[in-house]
Amino acid sequence: MPRKGFTLIETVVVVSIIGILAAMLVPTISGMTAKARDGRRKSDIQHIALALELWREQNGRYPTPGEAGTDSCGGWRASDTSDFMQALVASGLLKAYPADPMNTGDGCGGYCYSYYRYGPYCSVPAYFYVLGARVLEGGADPRRANVAGANPACRNWADEFQYLTWGREDQ
Repeated sequence: MPRKGFTLIETVVVVSIIGILAAMLVPTISGMTAKARDGRRKSDIQHIALALELWREQNGRYPTPGEAGTDSCGGWRASDTSDFMQALVASGLLKAYPADPMNTGDGCGGYCYSYYRYGPYCSVPAYFYVLGARVLEGGADPRRANVAGANPACRNWADEFQYLTWGREDQ
């Protein structure tokens, strides 16, 4: 007489094999998700930087601290506030408030974007801004975006951000 169905042992073996395969895939998928979030962070920062340059062309300067949002940490404006880069959004240069995919920072660190507009400082004779992500899930990007010249004599921004860009009003 032909059998109908599977025995208990056959079912246990199949479920075990499926479990082992799933356990092997989870770390791979998690790593890809982290890389995707880091990719979005880099893309977001480049889009914000482009919007900052367009703002400078239209207004002759970068957004002031009040136009860039609420003070999050000693003058830094960060995406952990709901009004980050409000002037760029209000002007249509950005479609929405930019926020880190995790956005769990506090302005001084963690997963958020940070912006600061400086006056003449150290070896930079003009107003300039620094914009970046302090933390990337995959660690610091060796290219770090636009780091060339981002090291005024008394401060190395590349030590504080795992990905950054900056711009000067006189360039």
